Amino acid sequence: MERALKGTLDEERFEMLTGQESLPFEAGNHKKAAVKVIDQRGNEVMKVVELSRGARLAP
Repeated sequence: MERALKGTLDEERFEMLTGQESLPFEAGNHKKAAVKVIDQRGNEVMKVVELSRGARLAP
């Protein structure tokens, strides 16, 4: 993977992307987030959801 990305792979950061919880982020002007789920076979589903006021965006 490092060769394909032409760089160094930080294992700890890569592990953060494979979990079931979102990384912290700031809500944009439209207060929406896209949620994408990919199953083991590579099937993808994406849904745009509205963020409610006061919603926690990170654990």
